[in-house]
Amino acid sequence: VPVAALANPAVVCTGTGAANGSLTAVEGSSSISLAGATAGPSGACTITAYVTSNIDGTHTNAIAQGAVSNPAGHTSPAASAGLTVNAQITIGKTATVTNVAPGQWTTFTVTVNNWSGAPVTGVTFVDNLPLNGSNQMVLDTSAAPSAGACGGSFFSDLAGTVPSVDGDATLVWKGTLPAGVAAAPGVCTITFRARLPATATAGLTFSNQLPTSTSVTGTGSGPGGPGSPVVNTNSATRNIVAVYSADIAKSFSPTTIAQGGTSRLRVTMYNRTLSALTGISLADTLPAGLTLAANPNASTNCSAGTVQAFPGDTVINFTGGTVAARPSASQESSCYFQAYVTGTLVGPHTNQITSGAMSSAAGISNGSTVSAVLTISSGLGAVKSFNPASVTPGGRSRATVTVSNSSNGQLSNVSIDDNTFGSGLTVANPANAATNCGGSPSLVANPGATSAQMLGAVLPAGASCSFSFDLQTTGSGPWSNTIPIGKVSSAEGPANTAAVTANLGVATAAISINKSFNPVFVTGGLPSTLTIDVVNSASIAIHDAGFTDTFPVGMQVYPVPNASTNCAGGTVGAVPGQGQVTLSGATLAPNATCQVYVDVTSVIFLNLTNTIPAQAITSAEGYTNAMGTTASLSTLQNVGLSKAFAPAYIAPGQTSRLRLNLLSTYDPNALNPIILDNLTFTDSLPAGVSFATPDNASTDCPGLPAIVTANHGSNMLTLTGAVITPATNCFIEADVTAGANGAFNNVIPAGAITTTQGVTNPHPTNAWLYVVSSPTVSKAFSASTANLGAPVTLTVTINNNASVALSGVALIDTLPAGLAIAGTPNAATTCGNGVASATAGGSTLELIGATLPAGSSCTFSASVVGTAAGTHLNTIPAGALQTQQGVSNPNST
Repeated sequence: VPVAALANPAVVCTGTGAANGSLTAVEGSSSISLAGATAGPSGACTITAYVTSNIDGTHTNAIAQGAVSNPAGHTSPAASAGLTVNAQITIGKTATVTNVAPGQWTTFTVTVNNWSGAPVTGVTFVDNLPLNGSNQMVLDTSAAPSAGACGGSFFSDLAGTVPSVDGDATLVWKGTLPAGVAAAPGVCTITFRARLPATATAGLTFSNQLPTSTSVTGTGSGPGGPGSPVVNTNSATRNIVAVYSADIAKSFSPTTIAQGGTSRLRVTMYNRTLSALTGISLADTLPAGLTLAANPNASTNCSAGTVQAFPGDTVINFTGGTVAARPSASQESSCYFQAYVTGTLVGPHTNQITSGAMSSAAGISNGSTVSAVLTISSGLGAVKSFNPASVTPGGRSRATVTVSNSSNGQLSNVSIDDNTFGSGLTVANPANAATNCGGSPSLVANPGATSAQMLGAVLPAGASCSFSFDLQTTGSGPWSNTIPIGKVSSAEGPANTAAVTANLGVATAAISINKSFNPVFVTGGLPSTLTIDVVNSASIAIHDAGFTDTFPVGMQVYPVPNASTNCAGGTVGAVPGQGQVTLSGATLAPNATCQVYVDVTSVIFLNLTNTIPAQAITSAEGYTNAMGTTASLSTLQNVGLSKAFAPAYIAPGQTSRLRLNLLSTYDPNALNPIILDNLTFTDSLPAGVSFATPDNASTDCPGLPAIVTANHGSNMLTLTGAVITPATNCFIEADVTAGANGAFNNVIPAGAITTTQGVTNPHPTNAWLYVVSSPTVSKAFSASTANLGAPVTLTVTINNNASVALSGVALIDTLPAGLAIAGTPNAATTCGNGVASATAGGSTLELIGATLPAGSSCTFSASVVGTAAGTHLNTIPAGALQTQQGVSNPNST
């Protein structure tokens, strides 16, 4: 970056006794030096010089450490700064299609950038289209060339005397480049079409180059100042490759089939010209060992054309076809014809179509020879797995043997003789043996035995099924189980030719549990949220985890429990007024913590300590908590109210019981116990809620007497004349209803209670009544018909039609006789926090612990198979759906 001469270099030194010294900065040089300068205390010397560059890019100007010398010997730090330089004119080039057929065009876009702050006039842009041998790319004026907002004119010659015409080998544009603004260049965008010669052969490359200095010239603020010549200082290239005007491709799906199975053969035809290809004919002859299937199901997606494919034949004929013209911005258009093929000869089969096999009305044919391979396999095989894959010594795991028929026909009397259990493995008690294999096979899995068998199954060609049972471990592990060669057999002869082995690993796990209350002090029956943390510090998932937390006397579940969990698949049990909370069915993720939440309260004046002991947690793998956990909740003295609707969720027009709990937490053992008399309060129902007819209003509160009144006109529930002694509570109740969907908040404010003693409730209390639409359930099979043993997906959809979220969503779908869960169950769910489960060979698909937001739906699914021929109706009855809100599906599906 040499020093420029646009302004004189200067130095200014500051501070007491400063001297500017001698500055050396010669125009055109690449260095600046300062000598004899003095910077006073807290002063500085600032050097200013203008620089320029004729090289594009970022230039870093660095001053090394210690470059500033001084008599005191102080060391200066290193310093650097960068300057980015753009040439006055730069160019870029793109093409819409880079693979183009002979005689067809592509669209080029050239971007010309003026980086100076002044316009460039008298601009000439030149693009000499490429010549490869005798093959010349030329201008195509089916769309006129354009410079957009820059205007100007296009010519065939540099002098600008002959306007551009179709077939020109050179494109010239004359016009003006706008000035750049700040760091943004002035831009002209030139677009034009260029056509490949009809004589171009496939693979020929046309390199369209815009060379440096000669592609763009003009007059502007160049290196010589205003009015000097300017040119482009970079080059741009875009390569266009000639491709066949038409071509084909082919494929099999699937690429491997069992003997007698079917695969879809698809032949795709490509048109790379700008006109439709019509009158297309193509014959595809299958190789030895392949024939068209009994139902070829021949079809095409071409706009015209007929496919002929006869069962057992070896030729697919396509005639009278049309492939649409290539879109202007795409390389090609395409369409296909297809049919299903089969075979019995084991091994790979190569299907080939040679170059020139396709004909068309325009005389255009496919340029490439293409092929696809279909492999046919045979035999009876099996695989074995454990779930979970590792357990602790003494744990249980489920063994699943999946047998597959890749022969060309149905196999009968298919049997699995798993008689070589490794040391430390026995059939568990109960064994829970199950199969989804057809033919009503017999299962032998006796608790304590070291072998298990399945006898007499029927397995259709290309199908698979499974046999599963539970195993118990002893000893330190790991454990291994092998089924020898020939022990998976059939009446027709095919048997396993390789041993089937699975290993069960040893796992260790550590569960801990913590708990807390918030707040830790409550008054008069107010709620406190109990949070229980369940910590899985192991690297494996723990299944079916649960516990029971039993409260001390005086602590109970709040009337509105707000029970929930984020433990996957977990269900929380919390009944208002009861002294415990439970978790069941949870899956604890590896190295993770999940929580259980429930609102509780205290009804007596005490400090209550709540303990979950060691070994309270249960799990499928036998893991538990080694240590217990404790938390305390303290109760202050006063009078209070709590309330709830039972149920809290109803349909429009249904009835709910409004239940208010009046309680005194005064100390009964005080020297002068506080007895509250003539206690009165009123509860006003929210708009939209009214008393049912009859209202069944009642109270068990003692009094003089205590009287409860439900005023249907004012929608007020009033208690008068009640008496409440320390450490006691009583209830006031009435039936209510609502006619329309909504969420209704019933609030009793602080200070609502009056007593002779002047005591009142210091805090408000409230409860919500939700009037909602019922959830619905639907289900579907991915296919309405299937071969025996062929898996189909059963999907169950749950729709939450309410305006509130549903939690603790659970549903069991029991399959009818003749259906079973597939060997690979593929159990899955889209339901938040839910866990879907299905056991291979079993008869149930289950969802537990799910959460479903308002107005949403989710699904759970599994693969099922038919084990007996016939029509099987799978029904979910009304009321099968379970939720913590108590709502369920009103109809069967």
